[in-house]
Parts: sequence; C-alpha cells; structure tokens
Amino acid sequence: MWTQLKLSLTRISKLFLIILTLVSGLSYFSHSHLSFELLSHFRIQYLWLSFGLSVVFLFLRQYRFGLLAAVVLSANAYDVVSFFSQTKANAGGSSSHIKLVLSNVHSGNDRYDEFINFVKAESPDVFIVLEMNRAWLNALQRLKSQYPYQITRPQNDNFGIGLFSKAPLDSAEIVHIGQAGLPSIKVSSSIGEKPYTLIATHPLPPINPMFFSDRNQQLEALADELSLIDTPKILMGDLNVTMWSDDYTRLEASTSMQNTRIGFGVLPTWPAQSSVFGIPIDHCLVSDEFEVLEMKLGADIGSDHLPIVMRLGL
Repeated sequence: MWTQLKLSLTRISKLFLIILTLVSGLSYFSHSHLSFELLSHFRIQYLWLSFGLSVVFLFLRQYRFGLLAAVVLSANAYDVVSFFSQTKANAGGSSSHIKLVLSNVHSGNDRYDEFINFVKAESPDVFIVLEMNRAWLNALQRLKSQYPYQITRPQNDNFGIGLFSKAPLDSAEIVHIGQAGLPSIKVSSSIGEKPYTLIATHPLPPINPMFFSDRNQQLEALADELSLIDTPKILMGDLNVTMWSDDYTRLEASTSMQNTRIGFGVLPTWPAQSSVFGIPIDHCLVSDEFEVLEMKLGADIGSDHLPIVMRLGL
C-alpha cells in the first residue's frame, strides 16, 4: 500500500512541478502578453509551492526533480527576498517627517465608520481615497475639521479619487495622465519647510488587451510627468500591477524612484480577504531624498483592498 501511495504522490508532484515550472517561466515574459503578465503577480505563491515540492521530492528521494524545484524556488526567491532586506540608504537622519495613508475603499463598500475610525487611529498627515463616489465624499466630511485641505473628484464608476491633508497645499489640481483620461491628483506642499510633490493615481485594471495597453501607457505617461518634477516626489496609487511586472520595473527605472516596501516585506493588499492568493498592487514610490521609516498594511475596512500606511523622512 505504501509503495502505491508513494508512486501516486510522485506522479502528482511531478505534474505539479511541470506546471509550476512552465507558469513561473512564462511569467518572466510579462510585457509581451497580458496572460503572461497575470502570471507574474504570484511570486510569493510560486515560492511557497516550489519550497513545498522541494521538500516532497527530498522525502521521496527524487533528487533530480528536487533540484528542478530548487531552481524554481531560487528564481522566485530572488525577486522576493529584496523586499525583506533593507537596501535603501538612509537619508542621513531625517529632520522632517510625514505620514501617509492610501486606501482603495471600493465604491460599493458602505463601511464608512470603520474607515473613519482607522484614519483617526493612524492620524496620517495626508490620506488618499480611491474609488471615491459621492456617498464616500459626504461621509468623509466628518473629518473636515482635522483635514480641512482637500481636493476631490467623486465619480460613479471605480475611478473617483480624493486627497485629504492636515497642512495647507501650495498647489492642488486634478490631472489626466494617460490616454484613458482617468483623473489623478497632483499636489505640492511642504514637510517642515521642505517642498515635495505628490501624485495619486489609479490606472485601469488589465482585464482585457485594451485595458492592459491603456494601463501600460498610463504608467509610461506617469514616468514622463514625474521626470519633469524637480522637488522630492511621491507616487501613490492602486497601480493594478505588482512589482514583478516588466511594466512596473520600467516605471521604477525611468523615474529612479523606489517602492516603500523595500525592507518591510511584500505586504499583499488585494484581495483583502485572501491571505493565500493576495498580491501587492497598491503602491507608494519615493525619490531618493526620502527615507522610509515605516511601511505597513492598514486595517480591514470592508474593501477588497487593504490600506497601506507609510511614514517618510525628508
């Protein structure tokens, strides 16, 4: 009976390894096709699966297949480990700090009180709301006394956006970056007496080839917009892409900005209800002038996304 069970386990494990190797390999061609990019988002899952298969093949004494599983494990670990290792150089002891919150609240979510209590508990200097409709905007006016400086564009679709600040904004505008024409927010303000510029955005989800193209074009347009800014800069948004997509890595490379996750972990944000299949698509990128002092996930506020919380030094 054990011999038959071992044979069945070996066959199933080999089949899983073949599929995992193929899927993981194709994910490295994410820019060439939408399907391949969708595969690129699950590096954490590939990592754990390949680790499990490595253990199974070691137990079964199938060393050649164990070696292949270890190769898949190493490839995916290479793309993940950097987010747990602090590599961003310190800014030399930051004298000015800012705390930020980004939350895609989900337009169909009506748990306003939970989000408001979350904001009160975190007390950020600036918070950004995505998928903000008129009902969300009305609910958030309960925070008006703490966050009097606002720029908002509520919409009935999933692309309303709003920024709420404790401190005055030197400039604030709704901008349309990219050919899809979706609203983004661009503000200039100061941390202490040091100026900075922040862009908040929400590109289309790549659910079909047209949206895939529009999202990529918006990421390219964001890079162009950021290149024109000569103050320290922050980009925040549900970018509908993970750090392992070629289109995301081009955004980082062309702007010389870095994800605030570095040193704090992968921190999956969507879907909020799944700890197994969660992927990191909500991001904060900063230019070299910033020191990332804290980066964490926020509380579950009823959305399909978890908020992210950052504390930056300048």
